[in-house]
Amino acid sequence: MSESSEVAHSVDHTDRPCPYPQLKARVDNRLVLRDLYQDYWRVRLAGTPELSEVYANLLSVAIELYSFIASYHYKTGVSRLKPEDDPRLFWSMAQPSNAAEAGIIDIYVDIIINENFLHSPPALVDHILWGFGALFWMRNYWINSFDRGGKKSVYAHIFSHTKRLWAHLWENRGLIKPRPQSERDAEGYGSMSVDPAHDILGNYPEPYSRLLEWYSYLYEGHVNFLRNCTPEERALELEYVGFEETFMPHVALVVWSSGNSQSTPSGKDLALHQLTSRLLSHRVSGPKFTERIAREAVVEGIGAKSFFSQFETMLSQRHPAEYEPGFPIDGVQIVVLLSMTPALCGELANYDVFRPIVRVCNFYGRTRKHWFWETVLMFFMFVTNFPVGLPVPDEYKECQRAEYPLVRGGDIIDFVSRGLDIIADWTPATGSLTSFNHRKHTLQRYIFHYVQLIASTRDKPETHDRRERKRVKEMLARMPSQWWPCLKRLQLAHERGQPCQDILQDWILIGNACDLDMVNESMRFALRDAKQHCSLNRCEYHTNKPPDSLRLKTCKGCGEVKYCSKLCQVQHWKEEHKRR
Repeated sequence: MSESSEVAHSVDHTDRPCPYPQLKARVDNRLVLRDLYQDYWRVRLAGTPELSEVYANLLSVAIELYSFIASYHYKTGVSRLKPEDDPRLFWSMAQPSNAAEAGIIDIYVDIIINENFLHSPPALVDHILWGFGALFWMRNYWINSFDRGGKKSVYAHIFSHTKRLWAHLWENRGLIKPRPQSERDAEGYGSMSVDPAHDILGNYPEPYSRLLEWYSYLYEGHVNFLRNCTPEERALELEYVGFEETFMPHVALVVWSSGNSQSTPSGKDLALHQLTSRLLSHRVSGPKFTERIAREAVVEGIGAKSFFSQFETMLSQRHPAEYEPGFPIDGVQIVVLLSMTPALCGELANYDVFRPIVRVCNFYGRTRKHWFWETVLMFFMFVTNFPVGLPVPDEYKECQRAEYPLVRGGDIIDFVSRGLDIIADWTPATGSLTSFNHRKHTLQRYIFHYVQLIASTRDKPETHDRRERKRVKEMLARMPSQWWPCLKRLQLAHERGQPCQDILQDWILIGNACDLDMVNESMRFALRDAKQHCSLNRCEYHTNKPPDSLRLKTCKGCGEVKYCSKLCQVQHWKEEHKRR
């Protein structure tokens, strides 16, 4: 039975003898878990010698209960379930309608918000969080209840605890210790601890990230759940606390800033993915949520230093060619969106935020990944203070400031050049003419602004402060490496009939302002191309020697051309090599 077609049901719970004693015993492990957890902390605080034995029993039960709950991940996809495998029967036993009996949801939450829980051994923390999250797989069901008309949805049960659970984790954020995968592997967990989504997340995913993802499923699933409910059933649903009203976003940033959050092979960061989508949606409806997260979670919580340091680390851990499509998006969007708020914009003068973005963009821009360039275009406009001619959106006017963000002139030239690459590569298949013209006109305004700035700095240097003069000097130093290659690509695009004659003339104009001559530059590049490294002429390592960590690989077919990445090899084959 697929999740989308699952119908919510309830099951009567009576006191008659259970016809499934083995199932009941496994469900009753929730009570054993609760009692052993209490015993463990009583013994640990008393310092008595039986601590190791009690802990071994506690961990064993936690693992067994998690494995049992996770097994329903596989059972719900079976067309014909055995009666004892039906999640409805599970809930009738695990979450009894009798208020005097402790339900499994309540037991897990009580353990997690216990003052001692985050001081527990990592293996126990892992399995408690995994076990609680695994319950979310069986979310589309009704449970008998002593209130609310006699039944309550699994969603309502979990939502009723959500706010205090995440508030507790945020208040105790200093005790949240996300661990690298190697440490969880070293624990020696067995097959009973393997995550149902191990083919995507690995056997033992980071538990806080995993729980955040489970909650994202909960919120998304609740919308469809309500659609399938009758009006009477919808009336039973409690008003629930939304994602934005909890401290989930705050904890997500704590986990991410630790550097040990869980990423999938597709590059999705489990801790940040849900937060990213929420911030983007609120960017359209209003910036208050984004501003609150920037102030509470970053400035007052984890600290700007940890926030920006993790961002730089994230984008420097591997060469951009190794990123899967979309890999850096979550982290980049979070930093970009939160940085463009009154709470954090003042910190941009102290942290080198734009450079790691340009490093990735230098690769993606040359390989036609226009989506990445466009993702950070507004941030580029923001950190360059929206030059004359570029309108400032209302939500950013409060952030206009006298001091300069830390942006190097060379990075400005690189970013504009990558935008020109995208202009040169445009076809109707890659985007609408409207978006093409918007992108082109934005770049033209920048080029015109920098032509004036270069001329003014040269003619009247006393009218510009030291930092601005330094930035222009960096632009002049970087321009010779970018001007001719971009010019050549724009010329070829114009010959193909692309509407780029106007921006081509503007690019010639800024070259003249930088004392660059077309004839001299074409000759210089002809000599330079003879000393190439990576064979793809648009790669930054075409003529620049790649770092020692990036080994060039020779084509097995011809044994002559070399590539720094698989992506460059594919691009070069399509564009040139296969015609040799």
